[in-house]
Amino acid sequence: MSQNFLQLNASKTEAIQTEKLVHAFVSSRLDYCKALLIRISSEAPARTEQRCQGPDEADKTRTTLTAEETIIPLGGSVRLTCSVDGSADWKFDWFRNGKQYSVDQTRGNIEPYRVISISEGGLYSCRGGRGDPVFTTETSKEISIRKTVSKPTVILQPNWPQIFRGEKVTLRCEIHGGGGAQWTYEWRPTNRNSETSSEYRINTATESYSGEYRCRAAGDYQITDWSDAFRLTVRADKPTASLISDQRIIPLGGSITLTCFVSSSTDWKFDWFRNGKQYSVVQTRGNIEPYRVISISEGGLYSCRGGRGDPVFTTETSNEFSIRKTVSKPTVILQPNWPQIFRGEKVSLRCEIHGGGGAQWTYEWRPTNRNSETSSEYRINTATESYSGEYRCRAAGDYQITDWSDAFRLTVRADKPTASLISDQRIIPLGGSITLTCYVSSSTGWKFDWFRNGQQYSVDQTRRNIEPYGVISISEGGLYSCRGGRGDPVFTTETSNEISIRKTVSKPTVIQQPSGSDVYRGEKVTLRCEIYGGGGAQWTYEWRTTSGNSPTSSEYGINRVSTSDSAEYSCRAEGDHQITEWSDALTLAVRSDKPRATLRAEKTTIPLGGSVRLTCSVDGSADWKFDWFRNGQQYSVVQTRGNIEPYRDISISEGGLYSCRGGRGDPVFTTETSNETSIRKTVSKPTVILQSNWSQIFRGEKVTLRCEIHGDGGTQWTYEWRPTSRNSPTSSEYRITAADSGEYECRARGDYQITDWSDAFRLTVRDKPQPVLSVSPSDKPQPVLSVSPSDKPQPVLSVSPSDKPQPVLSVSPSDKPQPVLSVSPSWLSPGASVTLSCGGLEHPSAGWRFFWYKVVPAKSSSSYSLELLTDRTNWTEQNSYLINGQNHSAGYVCRAGRGEPVFYTEYSEAKFVWSADAHPAASLSVTPDRVQHFTYQSVTLSCSGNNTEWRMRRFTETGGLSDIHCSNWGTMTGSLCSINTDWSHSGVYWCESGSGDFSNAVNITVQDKHYSIILVSPVHPVTEGDPVTLSCGNKEQKLLSNVFFYHNNKLIHNDSREELNIYAVSKSDEGFYKCEHSGKESPESWMAVRVSLSSPVDSSFAVLMIVGPFIGIILIILLLLLWCYTRFKDFCIRSESNSQSSTTNHGVNQTDSQVYSSLLHGDVEYESFHRATIKGSPDDPDEDPVYSNIEAETTGM
Repeated sequence: MSQNFLQLNASKTEAIQTEKLVHAFVSSRLDYCKALLIRISSEAPARTEQRCQGPDEADKTRTTLTAEETIIPLGGSVRLTCSVDGSADWKFDWFRNGKQYSVDQTRGNIEPYRVISISEGGLYSCRGGRGDPVFTTETSKEISIRKTVSKPTVILQPNWPQIFRGEKVTLRCEIHGGGGAQWTYEWRPTNRNSETSSEYRINTATESYSGEYRCRAAGDYQITDWSDAFRLTVRADKPTASLISDQRIIPLGGSITLTCFVSSSTDWKFDWFRNGKQYSVVQTRGNIEPYRVISISEGGLYSCRGGRGDPVFTTETSNEFSIRKTVSKPTVILQPNWPQIFRGEKVSLRCEIHGGGGAQWTYEWRPTNRNSETSSEYRINTATESYSGEYRCRAAGDYQITDWSDAFRLTVRADKPTASLISDQRIIPLGGSITLTCYVSSSTGWKFDWFRNGQQYSVDQTRRNIEPYGVISISEGGLYSCRGGRGDPVFTTETSNEISIRKTVSKPTVIQQPSGSDVYRGEKVTLRCEIYGGGGAQWTYEWRTTSGNSPTSSEYGINRVSTSDSAEYSCRAEGDHQITEWSDALTLAVRSDKPRATLRAEKTTIPLGGSVRLTCSVDGSADWKFDWFRNGQQYSVVQTRGNIEPYRDISISEGGLYSCRGGRGDPVFTTETSNETSIRKTVSKPTVILQSNWSQIFRGEKVTLRCEIHGDGGTQWTYEWRPTSRNSPTSSEYRITAADSGEYECRARGDYQITDWSDAFRLTVRDKPQPVLSVSPSDKPQPVLSVSPSDKPQPVLSVSPSDKPQPVLSVSPSDKPQPVLSVSPSWLSPGASVTLSCGGLEHPSAGWRFFWYKVVPAKSSSSYSLELLTDRTNWTEQNSYLINGQNHSAGYVCRAGRGEPVFYTEYSEAKFVWSADAHPAASLSVTPDRVQHFTYQSVTLSCSGNNTEWRMRRFTETGGLSDIHCSNWGTMTGSLCSINTDWSHSGVYWCESGSGDFSNAVNITVQDKHYSIILVSPVHPVTEGDPVTLSCGNKEQKLLSNVFFYHNNKLIHNDSREELNIYAVSKSDEGFYKCEHSGKESPESWMAVRVSLSSPVDSSFAVLMIVGPFIGIILIILLLLLWCYTRFKDFCIRSESNSQSSTTNHGVNQTDSQVYSSLLHGDVEYESFHRATIKGSPDDPDEDPVYSNIEAETTGM
């Protein structure tokens, strides 16, 4: 390896020298040319060219470099010499590693620097120069100089004195003073060389790695000698840790030191084990790494183990050391802890250890002849004098031990103790207590039992007495003693001496019977000496009075008292360890007169459903019981709940004449009877009843008010009425003729009873003005109109609740009732029955009779006349009326009346029933012939029939019923009405003629969405069996394809056809239809199906051909007669109405005509309200109206 190293450096040096020679040669040629140019600048160019020739044309002098040595010794230098053969006066420049080298920095180097001394390695060369300008020679050849640095040192990492088999170690070659050179290292022994690294790693040491190791290094013109040899020894055995301790027992509250080490080696860290488990040494303050020496304060079985290196190499575990901890010495405790023990008591000596943790202890006792081998307790079940002596104990367990305890001296006495009883005083003061104390001398731990009068005395019933009851408080007299007891089983003392205690009870009281300050002559009087708080004692009494003494009895009795018995009396008593003082004196006063009872009443009138209290008393005396009298007879007061003896205060709930009387004593002594007091009972207030079930009374009607009393019990009443100006003095009935509204009240009295004034009865008398209509918006959206033929719905206008409030019609004032008429059904099937219902009355069954009218269009105006459906004797009591065989559109009105003379309501609003079937007398057609239309499209309505003068009517969603001409909302030309549709034109349309005919009704629906679609469907009913075509169109009247058709909201057709064709319509095809195209839906329209009538050609046809014309002629004649009659009748009624209207005020001003309507399909009615002006006087009982004109004021729609 050394040879290769030298060859590598030599090759590198030669390459550098060659490069420098080329550089020097080129530089010298350039310098030479520059000098010549300066010297011969004035000469001819030919000469300059001759002089400035290349190296091949002129020779240049070369320097020679020699070195005395090529290796600089350690800390020394070598000498280099530069010369130019055959010439002198040269100064020399030096170069190191291709750069100019400053030689004057080395001491001893002087000009001309022919010989220099160097101490740094490198690649050296030189060059000579002389003259001015300087003429330089060729640069010499380069010489490689190497410097010797200090030898390296082999270091062991980790630096352990001993290495064991399996450990990981590293040998490191360290060079001192090598600068920042890049070194290449070489190791010996050669068979284990690491070629270039400064470290020699041994991952797993074995004995074969034992030996001497050297290293050296070379680099950057430096080289070292071989290092001194490092001896590495690898031991084959695994080391064992050793454990030593300064002592084996830990002193009380202290600690001991354990030391773990591995002989002849270092850098170990130690793990510790206690009782076979890893022991955390960091928890003990003062234990620090490497934990070679630790301090412990707990007993146990300790061992240790060393470990070092990475990965960790561990030693064998050390031997185990048993360490025992000294805990505090135990204490012998006497249980119970009494200072004196008496023969026969049970005691225990207990060995208690403080700070012993949860160790399992084995105990030892002294004296040895009485040792309890292992128990912590030394029991003496029956103590005798032989147990007296000193006792000690100690314990060991769980690597812990105690010293012997201090001696405990036990003394057992042979005598039995006697309890002692003392008291602070012997007499218990009145209402107080005294203290008794029981004790046993020179001993403790006693609980005491107490005895009173020879029996066990319960002391815990007194609040202040608490265990062990050595001191108790008593408040009862008696003979007291005590006894002590302690232990289990209880050891008792001898019973103490007895002490007699006497209790002072409250002084007695002399009680007089009967009580009170006054006693009357002839009464029996008893004086009683009563003692409070004396219990059940046997007392001996003593009396003291100014007239004499009664020796022993508690009572002093006087059978018939007289004025001579008036005196002062007092008493006292003693017995059963108790005594009293003399009582306060009682003065007995005897009166010679007889007393009278006094009656007082809190009220003289008993409130409704309540009672009053009566009080009977005898002034200046007490102990009376009272008898009561009502209306002169004995009154039983026990029947009233709450009346209790002595019945001084009683509660009564019946009226009458009351008195009372007192009585007391045995035999009974009675007072004089009291004065009498009159008591009146209030019964429930009467009710003013209207003697009819009419909820409204109108001016001129006769009514009767009745004053009714509930629960009167057959009393004879006298009545009184308000207002006072119209009082009826005594009668229960008040008959009046209704004129003005007012309030009426009544009340009654009789037989010690009275009523309050009744609640006011409000009698409202209404006038009969004509109604004036006003419009008030509803706060809920209302459906506009729907209709139903027969029992199936056939809407002419679809129900669409608006999000804006709809006008609601009301009648003002409402003093006169106005019924509401409803018709069912609203749309007819041919020959169907129509039911009229007259409702809206508050009590329809309150005597009302109902009259029914048909609305007939007037000939020359926009008004209607009424035609009575029944004659004047054929009114109905029911509020409904059935019309059979109705085929055409018609309007109806109703009203009601009651009483004699008859009082009539207003007429109801007119209601219409419509038919979709046209008839010859009046028919309506639509062009285009469809139900739905777009806004701003022209629609023509055509009226035809037996008349030439027509008026168009309509019922719209927004405007209601319109009774003005088409010219107000369209263009009327003859019988044609043209309208330019907008959203407000959706509605029902029909024609009316001057002859009183109604046409069929048609429905017009206006689609107000510009980009939407409509359903093209027939406007008139379709005859069963006929074909029908439905289609879907847009604003440009183009039929659409790919249309979905729905029947009653069920999809029935969804292919690419444009039309829905039904080739033979049946009744099942009737219903609502709509179409859908590209997500847009048309409105719904009802398609009605008319049932076809079969007309077979048979023999009856010939009969009809003959009989038919004849019947037709008769009908024409009858119609002419009827027309003449109606013209005449109408003329008469109008004349009479005009004459009456000048003197009466029953008319109603004309107002705007509006309609509110709703439809609920099925059996629910369609309703509409139509305001009209009624002429005539229908309230006249003598009137027999056949027609009453109703004129409707025209309004623009």
